Amino acid sequence: MFVAPTFAAKDGPLADLGCETGEDGFVTVDATGRTSVPGVWAAGNVTNPMGQVIIAASAGSMSAAMINADLIEAEIAEKLAP
Repeated sequence: MFVAPTFAAKDGPLADLGCETGEDGFVTVDATGRTSVPGVWAAGNVTNPMGQVIIAASAGSMSAAMINADLIEAEIAEKLAP
């Protein structure tokens, strides 16, 4: 016998921050993991209930790179500000 699992989003802290969720209850992100809240990224099964560990790790790696890029852009903007 096979039983289909029921996936339920557990996005407590992200929902508390105001991150947008889809109709399925999972956090909505772009291709880099950026949420609807500036400065907040998400990865893993809070965004993709079907993603296995390797998919979550890949999404986390992409998000980490984009967070780094965002921080560099902010630092450059700060240094160039009059």
